[in-house]
Amino acid sequence: MSELSRKMMDHVSSVNVNIILPWLTKLMMLFNVFNYQDFINLLQKVEDIFKKEVEKRINAKEELTKDDLIGCYLQEIEKRKNDSQPHNFNVINLRGNLLMLFLSGQDATIASVSWLLLLMAKYSDVQTKVCEEIDRVIGRDGTVYFNDKTKLPYTMATMLEMLRYISINPLFPPRYVLDTFNFGGYTIPQGAQVVCNSWAMLHDSRYFNDPMTFKPERFLKEEGIKAEKVKGYGPFSFGKRNCPGEGIAMMTMYLYFVSIMQKFKIRAPDGGSPDMEYKFSAGVLPKPQKLCFIER
Repeated sequence: MSELSRKMMDHVSSVNVNIILPWLTKLMMLFNVFNYQDFINLLQKVEDIFKKEVEKRINAKEELTKDDLIGCYLQEIEKRKNDSQPHNFNVINLRGNLLMLFLSGQDATIASVSWLLLLMAKYSDVQTKVCEEIDRVIGRDGTVYFNDKTKLPYTMATMLEMLRYISINPLFPPRYVLDTFNFGGYTIPQGAQVVCNSWAMLHDSRYFNDPMTFKPERFLKEEGIKAEKVKGYGPFSFGKRNCPGEGIAMMTMYLYFVSIMQKFKIRAPDGGSPDMEYKFSAGVLPKPQKLCFIER
C-alpha cells in the first residue's frame, strides 16, 4: 500500500488540475495529460484492495466486532438495515471513506512532521523552548500521551503555527453553489464553483500580525499556559464540510513530533539553515533533504 501511495503522489498534480478545472477531465483522460490516466489506474488498484477487504469482513460475520473503522462502520450498517429513516451508511460510502482517509491522511501527516522538524532546525530558539517544555512535563524517559497536550501549550502552539505558516493545503477542494446568493457585495450564481484560498486566509494581516514570520507565541493565551486557535485560523477548513480527519491528524502529528523532540536535537547537516523550498503535490511538501538527529 505504501508503494501505491508513493506512486499516486507522483501523479497527484493531475488531480489538482482536475479539481480546479473539472471540465478538462475527458481531455486529460483521452490524452493522459499530466499522467491523469495513470493516476486513475493506480486509484482503481487501491479501490480494489479496499473492496476485497470490506467483502472479506462482510462474509466473516465475527469480524464485525473488530475495533476499527471497517468493523464499526459495518456494525452501523447492520444496525440501520431496517431503519425507516434515510441514512448514508452503506458499503459504497464505506469504501469511499477508506479511500479518502488513505489519500489525504498518510502523506499530509508525513508532510506535517517533516515541516515541523525543518522548522526546528531553522529556528533553534523555538526548538529550545519546545524541548524545555517536554523535559519539564514528560521528562526524557516518560511516555508520550496525547492527553498531555494541554500541559504542553508551547509545543501545541508550535504545531498550530506550522499549519498556519506553511499552509500545507493552500487551496481547499471546490464547492458548488446550490442557490444564488450575495456575499461581500458579490453575486455568486447557482452552480458556480467556489475554491477557498486558505493560504491567503492564514496569512491575512487582519487576523495574524506579521503573518510571514514563524511565531508560535501568537497562539498562546492566558499568559502562555494555554494554546488556542484564533479567529481566521482554519487549516482544516470550517463548518460541517471541514476535514473529518483533523482529530486523527493532530493526534498523530503530536505523538510523532513530541516523541522525536523528547529524544533528539535537530539541525541541518552543515549547521546552517535547512532548505525551506517546497514542491506542490498533494499539498505543499518539503524538498527531500538530510537532517541531523543528535541524541539529547
